[in-house]
Amino acid sequence: MKRFEATGMIEMCKRNGVEWLNLRHVEDKVKLDIAGGETLGSITVPRLVTEAAIISAAKLKTHTATTVTLGLKNMFGLLPDKFKAKYHARGISGVIVDINTVLRPKLTIIDGFIAMEGNGPVNGDCS
Repeated sequence: MKRFEATGMIEMCKRNGVEWLNLRHVEDKVKLDIAGGETLGSITVPRLVTEAAIISAAKLKTHTATTVTLGLKNMFGLLPDKFKAKYHARGISGVIVDINTVLRPKLTIIDGFIAMEGNGPVNGDCS
């Protein structure tokens, strides 16, 4: 919530009549099996994620664990778990592949106006 507030997204939602929802607090969840998954056998997500038209909007940046993230890592945000470090420990690249196997965005937009290279997403250089 702090990051959502700091970015000004709360005000944008209010201005445009858009409801903001923290996926961690959605109770109606569904388990999705990942046939032949690289790292995961299944994931549990809010049911509304499976019924929505997902649009992934991402920044062009590097990531030390995955080389680049593009729109693929955004799908990681659909997992309602508070402590996602457990997924990083299992090999984030495989986890991202598995998530994108069962949850696919209808549209992915990559903002490359300002890009990041180097040790992203925290210590990269923007150009």
